[in-house]
Amino acid sequence: MKTNKIIMAAAAAAALVLLAGCGRTKIDLNNYLTLEPSGFDTAGKVSTSFDYDALVSDNLKAFGLSDNAGEEEELGVMMRIEEYISGDLDKDTGLSNGDTVTYTWDVNEARLEELFPVDIVCENKTLDITGLEEGEKFDPFENIKVTFSGVAPNGDVSISDSDSEVSGLLYLPDKIGGLSNGDKVVVTVSAPSGELDDYCRGYGKIPTATEKEYTVEGLSAYAMKLDDIPQDTLDKMDKNAQDSLKAYTAANWVEPESFKGMKLLGNYFVYPKDSSIAVSPTNYVYFVYEVTALNADDNNKPFNYYYYSYYTDVMLLEDGTCSFDLSSMGVPEGNEFYGETFSTGRYYYKGYRDLDSLFNKQITAKIDKYAYENTVKQ
Repeated sequence: MKTNKIIMAAAAAAALVLLAGCGRTKIDLNNYLTLEPSGFDTAGKVSTSFDYDALVSDNLKAFGLSDNAGEEEELGVMMRIEEYISGDLDKDTGLSNGDTVTYTWDVNEARLEELFPVDIVCENKTLDITGLEEGEKFDPFENIKVTFSGVAPNGDVSISDSDSEVSGLLYLPDKIGGLSNGDKVVVTVSAPSGELDDYCRGYGKIPTATEKEYTVEGLSAYAMKLDDIPQDTLDKMDKNAQDSLKAYTAANWVEPESFKGMKLLGNYFVYPKDSSIAVSPTNYVYFVYEVTALNADDNNKPFNYYYYSYYTDVMLLEDGTCSFDLSSMGVPEGNEFYGETFSTGRYYYKGYRDLDSLFNKQITAKIDKYAYENTVKQ
């Protein structure tokens, strides 16, 4: 009889286990997990969502709720189980058609099954990526604006991309300054982060180029040789200089009539030795004259001396004309005691007795930074 009691007790225990197992609700978490692909091929992404509301609504009794449970009661259960259910994708961006992503669960099954009569199933879930569309090809340089400004050989470049089809792209020129008309500037485009292709595909675009060459044009330019200056401009400069000296002698010479004329001997054109190093002024255009005068202290005997005028920062405009300041003409300065003057008898003259002295003072003194052309002939 004792043996029969033991057998009966064991059978009763087994029945309790079976009853407990039968009283638990099996819940597969994957039934409430949604993996949703979006974006474009090679730049796809996957979003995840878990429907806690449906999980609780589908299993009211398992979570101790009646069929008439209100929203607040269901919300209370959701808040209790949320902290025990989570997971993550192994990759969720930069996806292409044919890729496979895996969602790995991080679930405290023991705690959930301790709190509620449930059996949790949470096998990792995979998703094959398909159906991502190809991006639309676009030229990242089509709508940018490259502008050249300033004066050659020190022009600048600026880039505006406000109309670009993909926002945030970075455009970098290989040169930003020291530009002249005809120079080449290569502009490279890149993404603010990551690879350019991947970034653009996130906008549904495929870039067709990563760099583009632009030719510098439209800059005003400093004249770099005498032949750059049109003859009509040189004639205007010459006339202004001669009129200025004639007006000065008429107003300031004790015997204005002793001025007998002036002859243009030629030009010195002074320009930077190294165009990559900024100097100021950028150029000089000298007009050199031989002036004839009479001196009353020498029986009105005629003599010659040398005089100059110059203009600086002469620029060539896009239309082929020149820009310069006619009013800022430079001439010899001084008085009877100092400066670029010399005396004969009671009179002093602004200028030089000989051409070499003029050249040394005005041209040789600049050859540390400047080179020059010389068309002066006596």
